[in-house]
Amino acid sequence: MKKKIVAAITMAAMALTIAGASAPAMAAKPSLTLWVDTPRIYAAELYKKAVASKIDVKIVTIAQSDIQTKIQLANTTKKGWPDVTFGDPQDTAQFAAPTNGFAANLTKVLPKSIVDGYAKYGNGNSDCIFQGQVFCLKNDLAATVLWYNVPVFKKLGLTVPKTMDEFAATAMKLKGTGYTAGGYGDHNYYASFLQSSECPLIATPNNNTVRTVVTAPACTRVANLLQPLMDAGVIDKRSAFDPGFMKEYPNKGMVAMTLGPAWYGKFVIQPKDVWNMPAGTMTAAPMPKWAGAKTNTSGAWGGGVFIVSSHSKNPKLALEAATYLATNKTVQSQATGY
Repeated sequence: MKKKIVAAITMAAMALTIAGASAPAMAAKPSLTLWVDTPRIYAAELYKKAVASKIDVKIVTIAQSDIQTKIQLANTTKKGWPDVTFGDPQDTAQFAAPTNGFAANLTKVLPKSIVDGYAKYGNGNSDCIFQGQVFCLKNDLAATVLWYNVPVFKKLGLTVPKTMDEFAATAMKLKGTGYTAGGYGDHNYYASFLQSSECPLIATPNNNTVRTVVTAPACTRVANLLQPLMDAGVIDKRSAFDPGFMKEYPNKGMVAMTLGPAWYGKFVIQPKDVWNMPAGTMTAAPMPKWAGAKTNTSGAWGGGVFIVSSHSKNPKLALEAATYLATNKTVQSQATGY
């Protein structure tokens, strides 16, 4: 009987010990903070959903124009950096500079498949490469296309131009009709004409020199093409987003055609607060080709970049997030709407 009592006491003591012991703490999920602008929220939400069981993702909406200031503040206070940010390609050089140091060098950690994927589209990630080193991933190429008004072309008996000379000739046929061939008083002028013409806007013969050769034939032919159209009043020197231009032309269905980025369709032509043109009015055709060019080279308007923070506590996961946001097929087909 004594043995049974001792055994019972021993078992009870063991039970108390086990009950009172703290259970091993479960490892917390790693977390990532993403800074994205409004058009990229949907893409960020897709990523957040895809990794919900593995990673806690915080999405912060931020305008591209505010990113530099906020990164500088984080650099000063030594806290508050995002793990990944979406921004303007022009910011990358500053963030990659040693004096700033925000952008992580991705050269040695990028998967070969990603590098090869960009290579399929020419130098598709060129905005992210500095002195042979990769500091970001291009979100999209924002290719320029020819948008044209199907009913108007049919009404006026116009043919969709395939060359820049044909574009100019078609635009000239709009003289006196009240229709326009687009507004180019913003970056559209560079992307649609100067860049597509391969005008050497920015040449970098060395690390300390930036050279613009405005007298190059690839630049002067742009002026020669556009000046007669401007004089005839068939293209507008205002921006496509100018309230006066929108009221006078697109809001009244008076845009016969325009060169512009692929994203014009979803974010400019359709929205009621922008051009507000009825569905089925405008459609896209390939970018017209310049005389003597082998291909119809397209300028790019937009197509920001994803930058991985050098301060991220989870650099591998941050790179995976940036890669997903920049290259995932679902994101590219659904989130961008191109």
